[in-house]
Amino acid sequence: MYEGCTIYRFAGFTIYAADNRPFKTKRTREDALFLPSYINCTSYIVPSYIFLAIFRFFLAYLQKKAYLCTAKCVNTMKQAAIIVPEGCTRVLLHACCAPCSSAIVEWLLAHQIEPVIYYFNPNIYPQEEYEIRKNESKRHAEGLGIRWIDDDYRHDIWRESVCGLENEPERGRRCERCFRMRLDAAARKAQELGIPWFATTLASSRWKNLEQINAAGEAAEKALSSASDGERKVRFWAQNWRKDGLQERRNTLLKEYGFYNQQYCGCEFSIR
Repeated sequence: MYEGCTIYRFAGFTIYAADNRPFKTKRTREDALFLPSYINCTSYIVPSYIFLAIFRFFLAYLQKKAYLCTAKCVNTMKQAAIIVPEGCTRVLLHACCAPCSSAIVEWLLAHQIEPVIYYFNPNIYPQEEYEIRKNESKRHAEGLGIRWIDDDYRHDIWRESVCGLENEPERGRRCERCFRMRLDAAARKAQELGIPWFATTLASSRWKNLEQINAAGEAAEKALSSASDGERKVRFWAQNWRKDGLQERRNTLLKEYGFYNQQYCGCEFSIR
């Protein structure tokens, strides 16, 4: 129909792209550019260089839309709400302190999950500091009618476990060793009590490395499973407890309960 044109069809449109050479048809270039009435509404005739420019613009637009869609999906995944493991109705919650426990406990109770708080933090120094944090955690649990378990202080044993790592920075190998010691104990306590899941409030702190915490919890689960054939297995609930607004809620509850708010992580090496 249009001599000297290349025909392109996509998305319900038919486009006749003319050569850059003068039209071989009797129709003028102006007729082609301004879409004369004798061409139906889904057929267009344009010079090739204009068509290519439009086509490239169209592709760039699609690429941008695809990028924005992907970014939105990734962001949604990152901000996904807390995911409850299937069948979990009871969890042993290793608590590092009352402020970090408060929003997590509130969330668990609101979702019909019974928390048993396990306080085992031999890293805290000095002992006076340990007693203050322990008593705040106990006060919080008793106020909610939640079972609260206190384990031995044993700071000397903790010092032995991190021997040689005293000069490691925060989030370094000393923290990895510390997490592993506490979560090993939490896993054993969960098995002893017949609680199938254990978790830790350490994963609520923005000052801690979540990957280190999850690795320590998963290693504790694996070690216990290997050493206790035939006994009840326990699973580590790996979770970023800052999600779902819990970080903001923690700050609110800190004021509502009037909790003691420590100014350093716990061990003598974290005091700055």
